[in-house]
Order: sequence, then C-alpha cells, then structure tokens
Amino acid sequence: MIAGWEEVGDLSGCTSIADVGDVLAQAYPDELPGRVDNWKHQLWRFITMETGDLVVMPRKFLKVVAIGRLTGGYEYRSEAAAGFRHTRKVEWVRTQIERAAISGDLRDSIGAFLTVSELRRRDAALRVETLAQTGVDPGYKGAVEPPTDPKALEQDVRDEGTRQLTARDLIGLWGWQRRTVDVIGLVDRELAARHCFSDHVLSQMARDASVTVPR
Repeated sequence: MIAGWEEVGDLSGCTSIADVGDVLAQAYPDELPGRVDNWKHQLWRFITMETGDLVVMPRKFLKVVAIGRLTGGYEYRSEAAAGFRHTRKVEWVRTQIERAAISGDLRDSIGAFLTVSELRRRDAALRVETLAQTGVDPGYKGAVEPPTDPKALEQDVRDEGTRQLTARDLIGLWGWQRRTVDVIGLVDRELAARHCFSDHVLSQMARDASVTVPR
C-alpha cells in the first residue's frame, strides 16, 4: 500500500502527529496551513495503523474494491520512484469486490475525498471483516429502509423528531445519485421550503456520508 506526497522524506523518525506536521511544513512551505494540517492527519494515520488492520482500496477505473490486511509497519523506500516511497506491506485478501455489493452508506465512506481515512460509522469494521471473508456486506444493526419520497421523509421527522439516512439516499429522494455542490444546494433549498427541518443539513451533507435530518 502506497501513499504519495512525493516531496516528503522518510517519516520513520516521527513520533507524533506534530512531527509529521513539521516535515510537511518544510516540504510544502507555500501550502495553506489548513491543507498541511489535513495532510498531517492522513499521513500520521498511514504510518501508525497497526499490523493486522484491514485496509480497503477503491480500484481506479474499475467498479471494484480490494480488501487487504496489513502485514508490516511503515517503510520508506528511498530507491523507489517519487510518489511510491511511503509504503505498508499488505496481504490482499480480496481484490475484486463489486462496489454494487456494498451498501450505499459504506460505499460512500470508502469513496471519501481523503486519500487515507478511517472507516468507523455503522459497524464499518465488522462489515469490512465480513466482506473480506465472504464478499458480502451484512449491513449495520438498526438499518431501516430509506423513505420513498420527500413527503415520507417529512412524515418520519414529524413522527420521530429526527431521521438518519445516507447522503446518497437523501439526494435520491429528489432523483439524484451524485453528491455535487449544485445538488446539495438544491436539496438544502427543498428542505428549507418545507419549514420543518433544521438548517444545518447542508454543511453536514457536504462533509459526511450519513446525514441526520432533525426537526
């Protein structure tokens, strides 16, 4: 498993996330502090994951994901080409799991914008373990079918006070599949027009794979 950041040297001597931040700041002196802060969390996660942890890698240009198990610690390969030097050894358990076999909430988390992120929501660890063993996503405890249309969502919120569903399911109520800025704005305006929803769904939908729609 390889992380990029080709301008960054060996991170083996980093004993804290602050150390990683210092290395990044030296490698990218012109980058915005917020971006460097984002990167340091990703790289710290990459070098500190424990041997035995499962990793999930979406395979670019293919409609499949691969799942493997870490078999070694962080290694910096100075002789490798730039962009291929930060590595972790992995035993790939399954390399051809169809994305369609993974429930939408977990699929959205796997497709996060971050290069390195932790899957933690909705029994993610157990589900990835099951996917590695069987190729089947068992879903999460407490999962319920999404509402069928905006009116059904409104009724759910009126009855229960809140409704949790994936961002994919939420935009799907308006016939959309991809979560773009324009779609987020449209759904936010639609919710606001119904006068029964809280006003912070927009930022949550832009950030997270799951959304809680409160009254």
